[in-house]
Amino acid sequence: MRRKDLTQQEMAIIGTNTPYTDADAVELFIKSRYIKNVRHSTLEFYKGGLRTFRLALDQLEIEKPLTEVVATDVHRVIELWLQTLKPNTINSKLTCIRAFYNYLYKQGIAATNVSENVHKLRVRREIYDTLERNEIKLIVREYKKQPSFRAFRNLTIFHLLLDTGIRINECLHVKVDDVQGDYIVITETKNLSQRIVYLSDSMVARLRTYIKVRGQLATPYLFVNVDNEQLRGRTFQEDLRKTAKLCGVKKDVSPHMCRRTYAKQAVLAGIDPFSLASLLGHGSVEVTKQYVQLWGSDLKNQAKLKADYGDIFN
Repeated sequence: MRRKDLTQQEMAIIGTNTPYTDADAVELFIKSRYIKNVRHSTLEFYKGGLRTFRLALDQLEIEKPLTEVVATDVHRVIELWLQTLKPNTINSKLTCIRAFYNYLYKQGIAATNVSENVHKLRVRREIYDTLERNEIKLIVREYKKQPSFRAFRNLTIFHLLLDTGIRINECLHVKVDDVQGDYIVITETKNLSQRIVYLSDSMVARLRTYIKVRGQLATPYLFVNVDNEQLRGRTFQEDLRKTAKLCGVKKDVSPHMCRRTYAKQAVLAGIDPFSLASLLGHGSVEVTKQYVQLWGSDLKNQAKLKADYGDIFN
């Protein structure tokens, strides 16, 4: 039986619904994520992504409101971004755009579901850089040259990232009370599930020393800046990159490279994918399996069992 009144979606199709401004549509979407308890950093990611998308539409002179954008408009934006951005960066933005339009369609704000015809770009799997022992030694030596709290704090963070594989955002949200002897409770996680990471003896000793040097402060956060406030991720990231270049490391060193280095060493040591996924806080073991495929020593040994045609070609 047909309903008496038209739905918002039906009104959108015939063009008689009350128009939503871009600000209205974005605000509704952000509120919908907020009440789902999405992390603050994710909300900022959505806001930034939609702001960048609007700027790209304007650059292409697509002046229609966001609620009236169609898939071909998004495809034009992708073509524009391909001129200057890497596929992974574009895919990150598309994650935001697809979520936005999926929400608009489900709420009856948009007449069609743009996300159904907008897909992520295919990306070649790359073997990303990790740090070698000699490179780690160079960075550690450079930090130790500097007799400052900032250098000692950053050395401690660098050590912790390599020792546990935690993300920089997780690291900088660790509170003093989260440090429990030989393990840390990670509370600010990507998937909102708390987990425990375990510390080596040398890391336990370094954290004890750092906490003494840090002293008793009003803020509960473990890592603080010179104003005794929570340290920001970008501040550490820029310092790490600068320090690595200063000591002659040619790679673009980042906190995430430390995480990959931890994963590589864990795989080479023979840790199983399920345990590694738990320690790294991966939502799916599929992500962890990529590390095993890249660095698994067993895979290398298995590959050596294949036929060798050397006697024919030599």
